[in-house]
Amino acid sequence: MATISIRNFFNKFRRQNSYWYFANKDFDVCEKFDENFSILWGRGFYEIFNPIDICADKVCNLKYIKVDDNGKIIEFNNFEKVFMRKVNDITTFSQFIYNYAFNYMASGNAFVHFLKTGNYISYANVLNTDLVFPDYTNNKGGLIVSKDNNIKGYFYNDYFISKKDVFYSCYLPQTFNNETKFGTSPLKIVERNINLLSAVYMARWNVYNNNGMAGIITKKAANENAFDMALDPVTQQSIATELFKEYNISKLNNIKGISSVPLEFIKTLATISELEPFREVQADSIAIAAVYGVKKELLGRETDTTFNNQRDAERFLWQNTIKSVAFDASEMLESLFSLKPNEHIIPDFSNIEVLQDDESTRIKTLSEKIDVYAKIKEMTGVDYNDKIIEISKNI
Repeated sequence: MATISIRNFFNKFRRQNSYWYFANKDFDVCEKFDENFSILWGRGFYEIFNPIDICADKVCNLKYIKVDDNGKIIEFNNFEKVFMRKVNDITTFSQFIYNYAFNYMASGNAFVHFLKTGNYISYANVLNTDLVFPDYTNNKGGLIVSKDNNIKGYFYNDYFISKKDVFYSCYLPQTFNNETKFGTSPLKIVERNINLLSAVYMARWNVYNNNGMAGIITKKAANENAFDMALDPVTQQSIATELFKEYNISKLNNIKGISSVPLEFIKTLATISELEPFREVQADSIAIAAVYGVKKELLGRETDTTFNNQRDAERFLWQNTIKSVAFDASEMLESLFSLKPNEHIIPDFSNIEVLQDDESTRIKTLSEKIDVYAKIKEMTGVDYNDKIIEISKNI
């Protein structure tokens, strides 16, 4: 059997599965979800894009601060300040965090390529996980990345990237393969829902593409028991001549015309109203959003949403999804900045209005614990302040 290099295999794979190839395919066959193209699916279906975008948008608009072990804010140095404004020639910091969160949540994996000048970060870019492939043939280990996703000097370039220049993290528990670990896309959980969406949209497209119903034109029966329903060849030719010549009826026209032959139309394709696509996909879109903790009250659907349950849904999203992704983004930034052991980067939630109830509860709990401890241990002086800090870390 002939062998093929990893580079040639990768290029062949790209040609066969590129964005252009996928986006320009006809709707003759229903496309099924492919985890290898989770970013493409995430950006191609509104029902998938919407919940991921809701989360990624909130994560990228957070303020990220540097603190010490005691939670005291430390000022970023000049190199870090530049990076916190723009991470490469054309990407701002907020766009960078958005791309990280979107890739992280859609594919279950995030790859950040970064370069350093001395000890300081000088360049970073989130790699599109659809286009990242491990290279097991290299003894040193590394990643092959297609030219579609790496920008240097405003030109696209092929890259072979060493593992040491890539920060990797995964959203769900990772699997192991040849010492390279990769996470599973959360969208895999709702693969059937996505496939149903794809089928519904294909059916809708076919109806619209035919400018209405598809069907068979046949000779109208004299009565329900008649056996002379079939059209003889002469009658068939007569109808075809009227439709396609005299009345200029083609594939792209609605069927309208006058026939001297009594005709009947038998449907072979459902109508839009019969498909009820929006009602059908609503359950699927709710299921997909639920994977990311986005409840139906936040999807903009026609529901009996009230202010209170929308606020509860917003708080639930922050507590169960956005906080987690934001802290993962913070760990990524810590790794890129090579901070000292006692320095950390954390997201600042102090201006998030729906979380202030949580903060009030936390402060109340902290106060009660301090009062109890003070009565038992009689805290004074430095010991009192240190104990408050210790207690507050666990609340």
